[in-house]
Amino acid sequence: MDFELSPTEKAFREEVRTWLKANVPAEAEEPEAAGQKEWIDKRRAWQKKLHEAGYVGIGWPKEYGGRGATLMEQLIFNQETIAARAPQPINVIGPIPQTFRAAFGANGGAAWAAPLGISLLLARAIASASLVFTGLTRLPMTAGWDHVVPR
Repeated sequence: MDFELSPTEKAFREEVRTWLKANVPAEAEEPEAAGQKEWIDKRRAWQKKLHEAGYVGIGWPKEYGGRGATLMEQLIFNQETIAARAPQPINVIGPIPQTFRAAFGANGGAAWAAPLGISLLLARAIASASLVFTGLTRLPMTAGWDHVVPR
């Protein structure tokens, strides 16, 4: 099995690294360190930067305003933002009910589709975080824990 990134994936990783190095805010404040409104304003500004660079909704199809990134590109982006200690965008769940309402209408389908969709997206976020922190880090191998991993 070959775990090397393809040339396209390596180029994408370098693109993301370069962009993050130039754009990640110097201070990563928590809401308690600054006022709540100031913290929200900074996160909104960060999300706007991400959007302008095409990094918000990177997995969405291009015809819906996304980047059409592959799963591997999404994982690369997530790894690089974690490594760069970039802040999370604000309100990542907020637009979902509005999207379901636009798709299914205010009544009927939206009543069951929105909670189901939100639950599935949260499950996906938890699963992808688990994959990033356990399956992709290779920490056990580099930390000398390879005797723990079954052969």
